[in-house]
Amino acid sequence: NEILLLKLQYAHLPGAIDLEALTTRFLKNQSHMQRDAKLNMAYAYLRQQLQEIHLKAKVINLKALMTATIKKYQISVQDLMTYKSIYQILFIANEYAAIQQNYGLIEHYIDRASQYIQDGANNKQPYLFYHLSILYYLSNFHLRRREFEKSKSQLKEMKELMETDSRYSSVFYMRYQLLCALNLYFTDEAPEAIELLQTSLKHKKAVAKAEDIEDLQLCITMFLALRNDRGSLKQLSLLTRADAWYEKKMGMLWTIRKNLMEILVHAQFSNIELAMSRLSSFRRRYKKYLLSTSEERVLEYLKLVEQYLTKPEQVFEAKYKKAVLDLLGRIENNDIFTSSFIAWLMARWEKKTAYEVVLTLLN
Repeated sequence: NEILLLKLQYAHLPGAIDLEALTTRFLKNQSHMQRDAKLNMAYAYLRQQLQEIHLKAKVINLKALMTATIKKYQISVQDLMTYKSIYQILFIANEYAAIQQNYGLIEHYIDRASQYIQDGANNKQPYLFYHLSILYYLSNFHLRRREFEKSKSQLKEMKELMETDSRYSSVFYMRYQLLCALNLYFTDEAPEAIELLQTSLKHKKAVAKAEDIEDLQLCITMFLALRNDRGSLKQLSLLTRADAWYEKKMGMLWTIRKNLMEILVHAQFSNIELAMSRLSSFRRRYKKYLLSTSEERVLEYLKLVEQYLTKPEQVFEAKYKKAVLDLLGRIENNDIFTSSFIAWLMARWEKKTAYEVVLTLLN
């Protein structure tokens, strides 16, 4: 804009660019800058609100928050129709759905993003980062909703785009591998899924983010534990960072899931005292947070785990089975990860691996 202002200042001189054309360019450029500024302020505000949910257990309705933010920063519908703004909306929506453990809440935003990608006839290369991010979020959404073929289709497109630019291939490699492995695992290809993640970690690039590495390590732990593989104990021992680090970098939900898994893995391999100790620590640290975010279902689940630890034969009683199946029947527990935790309890009385149970639930 400063260059255009300078040209405007000397537009009266002989040989200068036509004033009308220069003015049109300046006003158009200024309009774009104002639009970007408003979008960036809105995005920053929404990220701040997400932090309030993550760390302070603030209760927020996403649709109301989005509407209020758009009104507050005077953003038009047309302003939202860019790769960058679609990416930003999906980032917020994906984080919100992860916190709520209910991806059905963001279906409206997913549908709009899918339509934008399908209708996009313009050159996508300048927006490659945003386009890849959008495909990642779309694939993750379909995975969490058990729509595996749709998820794989997005991953195929994502891979093709990654191959057009090595810079972005490195940035998205670990996250892409994670989604590929999850799709394999939950469609009865566990050995291939485990091998894929182990190979990914073995050959990880120097630019790999610590958060992505932790994600893959936790995922391998889950894959092995659900199959009753003692290797999950060794894998669990690699997750050595403090809870405060995990809460800040990975989010409260991720950390809660990691700690719950730790309890289950120790219980599974008869480390009962250690499992009970971890359970007590979990309750002390997260009970207040879970109650304040209306996540009593996690505490209900924890109580069922505790009952199993103190009196294992309870799992065969009708009352206990009903309590577990009631959890399973709730729509908010439809997520594949939540179903996996519930499958672990069901496996106690079905005398199967939790993996066999969860495959039955998903299919």
